[in-house]
Amino acid sequence: MIKIERMKAILILLFVVLIPVVSGAELKGQVVINTYHNAQNEDLDYKVQTLTDLLKSGNFSVKEVKDRPLSYTLLKNYDVLVLLTPTSYFTDGEISDVLRFAQEGGGVLLIGESNEYPTHRIGNVTQYFNADYLNTLSKKFGISFNRDTLSEKRDGRIVHDVAISNFEKHAITEGVGSLNLIVAATLTLSGKAVKIASGGDTAYSQVYDIVSYPPVAAVSRYGYGRIAAVSDTEGYIQYENKFLLNAFNWLSIKSKLTEASAYLGNGTQLLSLDEYSGAKLKLESALSIYTSLEIGEKVNETRALVAICDKGINANSLMQAAYRHYENKNYTEAKAKFEDANKLYMELNNAAKIEESKNMIEKSAQFVGGISQFSEAVKYFDVGEYAKAREAFEEAKKKFAALNNAEMVKKSEEMILKSSKGSEALGLFALGSEQFKSKEFARAKATISQARQMFADLGNSQKVQELQNFIEKIEKYMLAYSKYAEAEAAFNKEEYEKARDAFSGAKVLFAELGDDEMSRKSGEMAEKSISEIKERTRVRTAIVAGILVLLACGAIFVWWTGRQRKLEKAPKVKVTGKTAKIKEIEGELKKLELRYAQGGLSKKEYVNTRRNLEEKIEAEEQKIKKTFFK
Repeated sequence: MIKIERMKAILILLFVVLIPVVSGAELKGQVVINTYHNAQNEDLDYKVQTLTDLLKSGNFSVKEVKDRPLSYTLLKNYDVLVLLTPTSYFTDGEISDVLRFAQEGGGVLLIGESNEYPTHRIGNVTQYFNADYLNTLSKKFGISFNRDTLSEKRDGRIVHDVAISNFEKHAITEGVGSLNLIVAATLTLSGKAVKIASGGDTAYSQVYDIVSYPPVAAVSRYGYGRIAAVSDTEGYIQYENKFLLNAFNWLSIKSKLTEASAYLGNGTQLLSLDEYSGAKLKLESALSIYTSLEIGEKVNETRALVAICDKGINANSLMQAAYRHYENKNYTEAKAKFEDANKLYMELNNAAKIEESKNMIEKSAQFVGGISQFSEAVKYFDVGEYAKAREAFEEAKKKFAALNNAEMVKKSEEMILKSSKGSEALGLFALGSEQFKSKEFARAKATISQARQMFADLGNSQKVQELQNFIEKIEKYMLAYSKYAEAEAAFNKEEYEKARDAFSGAKVLFAELGDDEMSRKSGEMAEKSISEIKERTRVRTAIVAGILVLLACGAIFVWWTGRQRKLEKAPKVKVTGKTAKIKEIEGELKKLELRYAQGGLSKKEYVNTRRNLEEKIEAEEQKIKKTFFK
């Protein structure tokens, strides 16, 4: 019954709060042009009418008020206030009410003119625009209209129709190509005011020098409200419709503030009823508007409320998750989730949810003891301490039996059985290790293989890998000893090359196994085999060398004998020292030397003739040698 009444209250609240949002959503903005402080004349009427037509074309509602001064009572019903070249001062009360209007989100457009702009006549005297009338209000926003005229030097002449193309990036200047100002004033800015349009480097006035880029349009903020100021009527009202329409769209935020306020109020009410999801939707809508309007204070306030909603949503989500875990008998997870939710509800000061989560924490805690005992047993099991694991699982079984949790009792019994098998596998492992130490490799391999299969059935991958490595080690030992036995057999048969290779192979295997003794022994036998091979090679080499020497000697003997026989049969040749021919040539050689000594020959003739005689002697000697050896 309480829930039904609560839902009715929420529905009524939604209906009441949403009415202003829906009804005001179609309004673009309501504008009031107050000319109470203007001297009434045809020129003013023309400008007001032109501005009115422009606003209506942009879907704004507009009204001119000329018979009532400025007041909050008047302004509170509008979105934007327009003040157009006033010709008298505003009162302090009026200024205060305009500031209040702006503070609450109202937009204010201030339109001034040059000090050469005629506003009205008093008798036969023409009155010109006096910026001081407008400045009594505009200075509150950091904007002052100067008593000057924007000018420009062009073709050697001073002109007052100035084209403006220097724009700052802003919503008002978006899509505006240029402004054509005619006898405009300039602005002086301070505080929050910033320029959005200014003259070029050839523009100047009585206040600004050339290349000082005098401001001709500016914006500012006051409270939640926005302010825009322009320094000419003809250039903006008559010619630049795009600029002014942008300005009114930017200034007209009061209805958006009202919409945001409605969302904020709605969301706050739902939040007070702990309807976190619904509240967040409303508050995020408000936040979006405040963010677009760049109202930092409201943005921060709304974000803080959204954060509370997120916390509540998170808390509810944790509670739902906790209940799911509880229903699935995952009590450890359920307890943790209930505790997390309880912390958030404490921060939210949600008494009902605090009590609910607290009760569920206590209920979950009753199951955590058994889960903790079971988890401890699993840890023992995972590290292979199966005896301890069995004891712990048996304790967990008792606790779950006391809690009537049949599922966990069954799991405990299954783990008790596995722990027993684990202990059996460890026993086989120990037995296989002893067999290995005794070098009963075949038996050790069979025992370790059985243990490995049991660990595989238990899902103990670490032990499976450990025993697989052990089996591979056993197999390598078997291969190493087999190699060694093969080498010994070959050595005994004096098959030393085969023995050397087998011993070397055994040495490598024993070295890989880390068996230094057998590796050393195999190495020594390999060296011994090599020594035997070398000795056998030396003997064989000596025998071959002897045979070769005998063969060589026999060949030499046969050759010498044959030669001697030939010499005995050959005719005897008497060898003399020198032939008559050689003696004759030597006589010519002595004569040659005498002639050269007496100066009868040149050196060149002497050398050439001597060389010829020596060659003849050498030729004769060669003939003697050939005759002798025949």
